Amino acid sequence: MTEKSFAWNCEPAVGDFSPYTLEIVEATQRIMGNINPLNAGVVYWTDPTVFPAVTNPTIGLLEPSFVSGNTVRITTGIGMVQGWVYLNDANVDTNVSGGAANATDIIGLRRDLTGQTVRLFYGRGPAGFLYPLVQTPTIWEIPLAQIGLDGAGNFASILDVREFVRSPNVYGRKAFVSANYGRNNGADVLPSETDKNTVTISAASSLLVPTSTGQDGYVEANFTIPKGRISGLNFRPIIRLTENFGPSIATVKYRLAYNTWITGTFAETGTLTVSAAPTQVIKVTDWWETSFGSFITVADSEPVLLMRFIRNGLNGGDDGSNCQVMGFEVAWNEIVPSLNGNAPR
Repeated sequence: MTEKSFAWNCEPAVGDFSPYTLEIVEATQRIMGNINPLNAGVVYWTDPTVFPAVTNPTIGLLEPSFVSGNTVRITTGIGMVQGWVYLNDANVDTNVSGGAANATDIIGLRRDLTGQTVRLFYGRGPAGFLYPLVQTPTIWEIPLAQIGLDGAGNFASILDVREFVRSPNVYGRKAFVSANYGRNNGADVLPSETDKNTVTISAASSLLVPTSTGQDGYVEANFTIPKGRISGLNFRPIIRLTENFGPSIATVKYRLAYNTWITGTFAETGTLTVSAAPTQVIKVTDWWETSFGSFITVADSEPVLLMRFIRNGLNGGDDGSNCQVMGFEVAWNEIVPSLNGNAPR
């Protein structure tokens, strides 16, 4: 694996890329022509050119993924942090085990002015909280992925949080999709006109609590998949819960799942385990913003995405609060050709 960053000052030190050469100047100009160098994030780059000082193409867009066990991966790609270019020509695997209970860790890029480098880093969050990014004149960090840990400090979920350094051709898109249907205790549930058009899943401590996974409560929404996407989609539920949100035992889970019009089989993307206190959930007025979400890859041939937020029907011990689902937030990056027909390479 080769990680490099440039262009650093030639005097008094040359950093980790050696003094300027015509090759470096050419590579810099090619990349800068495709992005705004004041931004920070992933450079959209799919040209198989092998740049100076690396040995393989850098076309993976630094995409994060779960491998197995406690291993997560960042693919090859090009990034930019505060104007400094980062190159990586091989997959980087990280073992995320051994963290704090219910923490949310971060894998990202760190620019170090003192060390004159840009490198991948792994930041450990404190128990129950998200890792706080460092952004100072000397050290500047940006996230690529959020890693949710379980109560034992091991892998539980991964969320792609990459931002693309955008040319005029690449746009970040976001949409809200209202919940349109649910199942609760074996019965159909429709949005309530009297309660902000939410779909409610009953408290697990109620008399109607399901007793098998076949009776899981869930809420669904449909989303028409846009064409011209870069990679995949992020989606997360927007939910409403009571102040004492959180079951009394750690086995009660909320789950995300999805399928598409063609495949027709639900694939679960991760779980949210809530023990003594909320994790990945922050209260905003009487609504809760949650980082609990998932990045998925779907083919352009798949026209419709069906999202599902699930509350386990098998486990008891809940605190008695209802769960109201307003809908889902969907985010993606999209290529839009410019007037002269030049799309990102």
